[in-house]
Amino acid sequence: MNRALARLHTSIDMRMPLKTLDYVIEAVFERSESQAGRIFRELEEVCPRETILASNTSGIPVSLLASATRRPDKVIGTHFMNPVR
Repeated sequence: MNRALARLHTSIDMRMPLKTLDYVIEAVFERSESQAGRIFRELEEVCPRETILASNTSGIPVSLLASATRRPDKVIGTHFMNPVR
């Protein structure tokens, strides 16, 4: 568990080194669909083509986020519930 946790990183800085990541989870406050689309366009520019771009959204269609990129096949939805039951 400790080795796995040591490989997880969080950031609010889109300039951090994202060129080596396999998986990115977007979890911003859901204010608008255009804001989420902008974030996915920015991630697309800094992440490798094979990086999976995930969203923690529960209110924005994942297909809309995917359409903001040139890699819709690499965009997925993932949702974390608290508390897990």
